[in-house]
Amino acid sequence: MRVLPLATLALGALGAVIQNCVGYEPSDGPRGLYIESNEEDTSLLVYHIRDSARTNIPMVVDDDILLMEVDGFGICSQKKLSQGLCDGPVGTFTVKVMDGEKPQSAILNQRLMKGENVTYQIHEQGIFCGILYQEAESVKGLYVQEIHSYGYLSLAGHAEAKVFQLLIALLFITQLVLIWTFRGDKKKYIGTIFQDICVLLSLKVLEITWNNLILSLWNFYPRLSLFKVFDFYIAVQFLFTIGSYIVYYKLSSGVYGYGKPDRERLSIQPAFKKCLVAQGVSYIILSFHPLLEKLAHFYVVQAIQIIASLVSAFIWIPMFYIMYKNSKMTYNEIVDPIFARKYLLSRRALIFIPISLGLISTVGTMVVMAAATNSSQKTGDIGKDFKENFTTMLEVSTKQNMWYVLLSHLNDFSMLVVQWVLLLIWNPKTIDPSEFEDVHANQLNEGNGKLQL
Repeated sequence: MRVLPLATLALGALGAVIQNCVGYEPSDGPRGLYIESNEEDTSLLVYHIRDSARTNIPMVVDDDILLMEVDGFGICSQKKLSQGLCDGPVGTFTVKVMDGEKPQSAILNQRLMKGENVTYQIHEQGIFCGILYQEAESVKGLYVQEIHSYGYLSLAGHAEAKVFQLLIALLFITQLVLIWTFRGDKKKYIGTIFQDICVLLSLKVLEITWNNLILSLWNFYPRLSLFKVFDFYIAVQFLFTIGSYIVYYKLSSGVYGYGKPDRERLSIQPAFKKCLVAQGVSYIILSFHPLLEKLAHFYVVQAIQIIASLVSAFIWIPMFYIMYKNSKMTYNEIVDPIFARKYLLSRRALIFIPISLGLISTVGTMVVMAAATNSSQKTGDIGKDFKENFTTMLEVSTKQNMWYVLLSHLNDFSMLVVQWVLLLIWNPKTIDPSEFEDVHANQLNEGNGKLQL
């Protein structure tokens, strides 16, 4: 299940609590939230997020709120029940509806005994949250599953799968256009660099196909457990990323194609090798996140995860710098001015298009969030306005329509854009046919293949 975690907290002697929120679409089909408790008795509360402003349910539940019982919200005990401080049963949450208010949806508030399960039926769209509490050091033995009219993926996951399907179709069309454009003798116009362009496109096709396959399996087989210790889903994505960087490096160094002479000419700089090793190690560590999350109470494990996350997030900067410097040297070594200009344009496309789309994606999603929050209705009550803003932001991030997901995945479309730009740059029709001689292809092939690194 893919949900938006709000809090996962250890409460010492009191117990442990998890709070999750999920989005539901308008539909006439079956929708709900299935919860089963396998190892411990569990206090369960499920409610529409808009009802947080109509009740004493906090937006975010933490240990202080449960211990201090802020606004009277807490766990009903035998002592409280005997004193008339809660309505019971024992082990349920103490939920109070504010005067003059009516909950938007039914509130499920019950104690699940070990081995029991319950399905909360949902009849409207919106964000529904669940709070689960156990009298233990950590919450364990719980299985929580969203139920939608289309399957078991979250709204965000379902929209993501549709975006991936669209991207696969566009990449496949691009591959056909690429092969048709450089069919037969026209391949000599571009030389063996054509192989690298095809490899880059194929890597992206395989990556997106893998992503879509896993999402489809999760949608129909929610209990499929392939990632209890090692997350193969993101590990394979990391492999494709590293493979793309190696191809980029080949191109920046003026080594094109995959024949034996081409492989022998390729020499990777020590600095780039170190970056690849650091990237690979960080990716391996992050792929073990299911195991590391179980050991998160160890500070050393937390530190390792943080370092690996930082390395994976920023290692591309020195790698791109090295490739930028290499490609500049390669460009200066190309003799033919026509192919030198095309290499220069290709270099700019391969470097700046992925960076630009990544920045647009990041900034764009932040702007959408800010705009949604600012558009929420203001009441003048600081507490209510905070809940309203928080709820609106949560709805945008959790429900995630097709356009929002498309914006957040612009970086995945970078290779598609790059391929079409390269097609325009290298299209044989854009150059006088009389200028196409074998010598030009040979000069491009050699390029800076003997670059001293």
